[in-house]
Amino acid sequence: MIKAFSLINADWNRYLKAHASTNKKWSILEKTAIFFHNPNMFFIMMYRVESYLFTHEIPILRYLGYLLYPFYFYINYLFLDLHIHPTVKIDKGFYLHYKGIIITKTVSAGENLTLMGPLTIGTDLGEGQGAKIGKNVTICTGARIIGDLTIGDNVIIGAGSVVVKDIPSNVIVAGVPAKIIKQYKEYKEKK
Repeated sequence: MIKAFSLINADWNRYLKAHASTNKKWSILEKTAIFFHNPNMFFIMMYRVESYLFTHEIPILRYLGYLLYPFYFYINYLFLDLHIHPTVKIDKGFYLHYKGIIITKTVSAGENLTLMGPLTIGTDLGEGQGAKIGKNVTICTGARIIGDLTIGDNVIIGAGSVVVKDIPSNVIVAGVPAKIIKQYKEYKEKK
């Protein structure tokens, strides 16, 4: 459970950085206001706990995850219009914005994944492996990532793009199908 809480803490710190114009220390009142004005952060907390339970090695915890899954699914799908299966592996620094995000069960992603909904990441018919997404990836509104493919580190996928083949690191892609529109020689890490 410590791992789940450390991931939630990293996600929460990323949310606070997104709301600050400068590096400032937040009061507990300000943090509470940001939390209650961000249903997406509530979803991320639920996703982290459900993912921990759903994929745990101890059978009783995994069973608890299966029992709680319908509540997790319906609360998120009906109220927040989000569906990220608990078996999806997303590393720390997860940030999502708004609604309509669907990610199928076999997708994995590295640190600092940013999702701007609505978007879909999954396999073409719900079968086989899903996308493997690198670190520091931003996926913009309306993007579709379909199939068993690899997206490198430090990638921005433009709005409305349809990704159907592998994407190398340090690029911006856009279009239908997605093509490289800019490549970076050096990429500055997000802090």
